[in-house]
Amino acid sequence: MSTAFISGKSSVLSIAAASATGTPTFTPINQIKTTQYSGRKMDTEDITNMSSAGVTREYAPTLNDAGQLAISGVWDPSDPGQLMLSAAFDAQTLLSVKHQLPLIQDAATVQTTGPLLTYVGYVTESTFDIQFDKSSTFNATIKITGVITIAPGN
Repeated sequence: MSTAFISGKSSVLSIAAASATGTPTFTPINQIKTTQYSGRKMDTEDITNMSSAGVTREYAPTLNDAGQLAISGVWDPSDPGQLMLSAAFDAQTLLSVKHQLPLIQDAATVQTTGPLLTYVGYVTESTFDIQFDKSSTFNATIKITGVITIAPGN
C-alpha cells in the first residue's frame, strides 16, 4: 500500500466577507507560496481538590482555540484577494475562508475534489516586504474564530 499525501501545489485559498444571510462570494488570494496552520490547542482548568486521589493534579477541558493561519506569497498590489486581505485588516472585518486542497495522491484513492477546509476569522497581521534585489512579498495572519470544518473531498 502506498502512502497517501496531499501536495500544496494547486490549492486555492479564498475569502469573503462573512454573511449571516445568503451565500458569500469568495475571492481567491493569488500567488501564495505558503500556508501554515498553527496554534490549535485545548485549554484546561486545574480541578484538583481535597478528594483527588494521590498527589497528581486533575484537569478538565474548558475551551478549544482553533489557532491561526499564516500566509506568505509574492505581492501583487492589483490582486483582488490580496487587496481584500488588507482591507479586512483595516476594517476588522470577519472573513469566511475556504481552503480547497488538491486531490489526495494515492493510487487507491479516486477523487474528483480534494479536501476542503472552511472557517471564519479576522486578519490580525498584514505586512509587505519590498527589497531592491528580490521580488516583493506579502504576509498575513488570520486568527480563526470557531471550528475548522474539514470535508474530506470525494
